[in-house]
Amino acid sequence: MDEFEPAILTELIGRIYEAAADSAHWGDFLSLIEQIHPDARLALFAHENGRPSTALSVHKNFPADALRAYVDYYVTNSPHVERAHLAPVGRAIDGEAIIEDRELHTTEHYNDFTRPYRLGYHATGILLERGAGRMTALSIANQQNDPDQRERQRRLFDLLAPHLVRAFRLHRALVTRIAGGEAAQAAFDRWAQAAFVLNAAGRVISFNEAAAALLRSCDGLVLGREGQLLSANEAQTRELELAARKCASLANAAKAEIGASDLDGILLPRPSGRAPLRAMIWPLPFLNGAAAPHFAQGTALLVVFDPDRAQRTPVGWLAKQYRLSPAEERLAGAIINGVPLATAAEQFGIRLSTARQRLKDIQTKTQCRRQIDLVRLALSFPDVRSDEDR
Repeated sequence: MDEFEPAILTELIGRIYEAAADSAHWGDFLSLIEQIHPDARLALFAHENGRPSTALSVHKNFPADALRAYVDYYVTNSPHVERAHLAPVGRAIDGEAIIEDRELHTTEHYNDFTRPYRLGYHATGILLERGAGRMTALSIANQQNDPDQRERQRRLFDLLAPHLVRAFRLHRALVTRIAGGEAAQAAFDRWAQAAFVLNAAGRVISFNEAAAALLRSCDGLVLGREGQLLSANEAQTRELELAARKCASLANAAKAEIGASDLDGILLPRPSGRAPLRAMIWPLPFLNGAAAPHFAQGTALLVVFDPDRAQRTPVGWLAKQYRLSPAEERLAGAIINGVPLATAAEQFGIRLSTARQRLKDIQTKTQCRRQIDLVRLALSFPDVRSDEDR
């Protein structure tokens, strides 16, 4: 098969753009390359922070045990992964340009992995994308160093390079648009708690269905003419605005996560006389420039809790993540849902001193210095309401 025939090139390019829309088609692309070079080992790997990404791992002619060994250990000493920053993006190069054979043959990666598994190291590759903590590369490795074959492989990769790089850019753009558009709003609407996305001035950019219901009640929060949230108490209105501005400064800071825990909950009185609403706010540095238009300028997420609602925030995921004991899980659930420590101790039939010590143990395991930090941690995954709640 002549890979440079127009019909073959057209088929290869077509499969590349099919994969841009659906990553499952990268296997079809590699299958066609395999027909051209049936004895070579082909790999299209994405790496995140030096580890293979499960989101994209496509290969041909690699033994299963070799792949397991690579994922479990040998990726950590791969000179090609370690030196990926030296490779140009979008241009085919030989493996020797990354590490010369003489040096490669002295490495653990070659002697304990490449050679025993007969993977071949006469490789040609192309770096398709590189970003903070991530890189994606396509490689073809041969058992024999055939100069003519490798020249054809370099030539093919160079011809396909503009399409491959563009395909990955298109795919990321599509994923971002989907994640930041209708899919994100649909997920947002499933949250049980009322949630608002605010800009740097404290104006509402977007809100979910639970927030819409809260605004319709006109009991504790209303939406002003300029898009600001107004409390029944002017002091709390100013407090919300100041918190939003603080979130904006944190969102634009290089280490926003350090100061985020300084934003404590805000109590919002209700004209009806019912228990005050409890508002908590987080900075959103991850939305800047990467979300749909109606989220793009968001710098703060405001979540409002109604203590009178039967809906409770589950803490099962937190207990599993931080290995809380059943007793610790129960106490954490009470604290997170607004039950005072003394009341929780009485409910669980334990002394207040025991409850205090148990809370300290929970805080140690979760690395939360204060109760408010524990609440914020638990609510970083707001519970999803059931269809019956709609």
